Amino acid sequence: MLIVEDVADLRDFYAILLREEGYECACATDGSDALRWLSWDPDVILLDLMMPVMDGYEFYARLRDLPGDHPPVIVVSAVAPRRTELPGVHATLPKPFEFTQLLHRVAAATHGVAAV
Repeated sequence: MLIVEDVADLRDFYAILLREEGYECACATDGSDALRWLSWDPDVILLDLMMPVMDGYEFYARLRDLPGDHPPVIVVSAVAPRRTELPGVHATLPKPFEFTQLLHRVAAATHGVAAV
């Protein structure tokens, strides 16, 4: 699981909770950092949208431009995403959320089940 979140406390919180659930996690502070982590071949990407340096929209566009298959992306953001700029995104989760909601979306993404 690749967690792309600029707020350190949130990034660390997600990673701790997901690791407790048995997921292997890597963390990126923005979209450009996340691009470097793609060689790690994550199964799922948790993506914040509003970040400095490279926001989630630009990261997602660059990810989709890369050849080959891409991991499911779960958008986790306080702002409502512009769906037209995120074609094919697996799921969205508005902040704040219950952790069980995140686990449900991650489980669906890792099992190839469409979520909303």
